[in-house]
Amino acid sequence: MSNRFTNTNKWKDSWFIDLSLKSKILFIFLCDNCDIAGFYERSNKLMKFYLDMSLEEIDKSTKEISKSVVFKNNKYFIKNFIFHQKNIPLNPNNNCHKSIINILSHNKEDFSEYYSNYFRGSLAPSKPLVRGPGNSKGNSKGKGKGKGKGKKIIYDFEKIWNKYPIGRKQGKKEALGYFKETVKTNQDFENINKAIDNYNNYVKSKISDPIYILKACNWFDDWESWIDYVEIKSQSEKNKELDEYRKKMGLI
Repeated sequence: MSNRFTNTNKWKDSWFIDLSLKSKILFIFLCDNCDIAGFYERSNKLMKFYLDMSLEEIDKSTKEISKSVVFKNNKYFIKNFIFHQKNIPLNPNNNCHKSIINILSHNKEDFSEYYSNYFRGSLAPSKPLVRGPGNSKGNSKGKGKGKGKGKKIIYDFEKIWNKYPIGRKQGKKEALGYFKETVKTNQDFENINKAIDNYNNYVKSKISDPIYILKACNWFDDWESWIDYVEIKSQSEKNKELDEYRKKMGLI
């Protein structure tokens, strides 16, 4: 029996919260039964038995979880499975990673668009590029330094780190590693700013004891789940708002 990491923050993820019960069960089933690369070949007989669902219900739930799980040619692929199993970036010299890379290579025709960023040359063509014949020696030395070409943008990790709730800023080195791995575009940086603001609002409104605040390194490991966080108000909070509205309208 294999052991796997599970992302407990999914229970606070607005996407997961909004799933129907059967879709939640299907998603967890796939996470538990997929291979080490996140693939699961659909078996209608097996899934009907374990999930106690009809084929129509399985199809409906498959569509409902399509944001995080791709289904093509009778095969499921969990987009972020490898990331949450702490296997990113993939290293061709790591024996475990070699198996993952082989599986991904085997499925690249249908799914490579979903995991191209996981690789650093591991899915490169098996044959080297062939140079055409050329007799000219090329005497120019090319002294130009190429200023401004291909300059890598470095996003401000400290800005996000300084926003994190005081008292639980633990694992800064690990947090920086997760930040560098996931924040690579302007949109990513905009999203992580939104995510940290959402988490701060959650902490202020829902958490009274700092011990229940996530360690910073754990939050940075899964900051994407806070991008679209929607606060779920308790019944008492809803009743309080209703009473205030009634008072404002002169109903009580």
